[in-house]
Amino acid sequence: MSAMAPISIPVGVAAATAVKAAKTAIQEVGGTVAGDDSAGDFSVSSPLGDVKGNYAVATGTLTVTITDKPMFAPASMIEAKIREFFQTQH
Repeated sequence: MSAMAPISIPVGVAAATAVKAAKTAIQEVGGTVAGDDSAGDFSVSSPLGDVKGNYAVATGTLTVTITDKPMFAPASMIEAKIREFFQTQH
């Protein structure tokens, strides 16, 4: 398992909406989320292993930090999925 550089996602005033959307999307795929609209932790399984991280909201930007990921899972694939989870269109 390894970590990744933080992922910054601009959310503007819709931060709470983005976090709620991510919680729903992560739980729909069997993952877990602990936290509130300003910060928290999550874990989600992938075919290669668990992905764990945390999120924090500050000044219209949601920052996601992956703390553990499968060694063979490309960072670009994980970042794309994280961005998908935290989109406000859910």
